[in-house]
Parts: sequence; structure tokens; C-alpha cells
Amino acid sequence: MKETTIDKQKELARFALTTDNEEVIDKVLRYARKLMGKKQKLPCQYTIEEVKEGIKKSIDEVAEGKTISYEDVLKRYGL
Repeated sequence: MKETTIDKQKELARFALTTDNEEVIDKVLRYARKLMGKKQKLPCQYTIEEVKEGIKKSIDEVAEGKTISYEDVLKRYGL
């Protein structure tokens, strides 16, 4: 049976979510961006205030119970 594009996308997503090897992730991203003809973007740059706001928002969401388990994320994306 021929592997479909969606099957390949799921496999790629599963790989990305389960590997801890940052070097491998960097190389795969670099190669994928090269294939797609996109230049690597510079890391996102935030002001100190934006970082503080994001942290406060995240802490508030956790305190309010607005969280999702790792297992639920995997289920949601069919992994």
C-alpha cells in the first residue's frame, strides 16, 4: 500500500514531538527549509515587557486550570 501525504505528515509530526536530539531537529529543519526555498528566520525577539506578560498569562492560565495533558495533545493530532 502506498504511503499517503497525510501519513507522511503524521510520521513527521510524531518524529518531531518525540525526539529530544536538538542537533537532529536543527538539521531536519535546515534541510526542510532549504527544500522549500525559504531562508531561515532569525529567532523571535521579544521585549522584556512582552516576555513578562507572556509568563504572567501562562501562570494565570495554569492557576485557572486551563491546561491540557501531553496524552490529550497526541490524541488531538492523531499521534
